[in-house]
Amino acid sequence: MAVEQFLATMSKQAWREKNRWRSEETRWNERAVLGPWLKTPAAEPLRPVDAADQLRIVMRSKFTIQPLLNKRGARVGFAFVT
Repeated sequence: MAVEQFLATMSKQAWREKNRWRSEETRWNERAVLGPWLKTPAAEPLRPVDAADQLRIVMRSKFTIQPLLNKRGARVGFAFVT
């Protein structure tokens, strides 16, 4: 078993040496241009919002009625309900 492992290791090393140019060719990320990219700061909330603040925000908002379906879809949906 030790002989088989040794031979397998030797054949892997020989293959790597023979095909080294392929692995060097496929390293596309080494040729990438590294530049002074600007880091955008992450948006940070001004202060933590608790449940009372959330309720105040919702109470100040204006809501309007929006139909979920168009007229034809409402007729089809009504036919299945009755």
